[in-house]
Amino acid sequence: MARIAPRLRAWSDETTLEACAAIATDGERYAVIVGTSQSHLGCAIYSAKVPAGFRFTGESIHSHGGKARFKMNRADRIFAGVPEDVRSQSQRGTVYGQDLEKFSEIDLGGTAGYLATPSGVIYQDGAGHIRTIQL
Repeated sequence: MARIAPRLRAWSDETTLEACAAIATDGERYAVIVGTSQSHLGCAIYSAKVPAGFRFTGESIHSHGGKARFKMNRADRIFAGVPEDVRSQSQRGTVYGQDLEKFSEIDLGGTAGYLATPSGVIYQDGAGHIRTIQL
């Protein structure tokens, strides 16, 4: 994860969108197929989207989109639960970004995984216990 995390973070720094991947193993090696949901707020992890011959470990890696504010796009509204029929731009909302160095509350409520941060990689075990991965 230490090798892939800087690539995810660089892509998110450039695009302000989240990137993510299901972590897979063949028993000896690990692999990921990185994707995006084109959202500043979230990234859907597809456990079946792994390289041939590999199986999902139950963990994922992702990067947060950005810390600057932005107008919600369609994917953001889906992740935020904003109804599709909301027409007014003011109702769609402006979001004030994410903390790039910390898991979000949604992250901590989910399954175990890694977060690519500007300073490295952190891991949470699905129960809220967080540790820094030494690079």
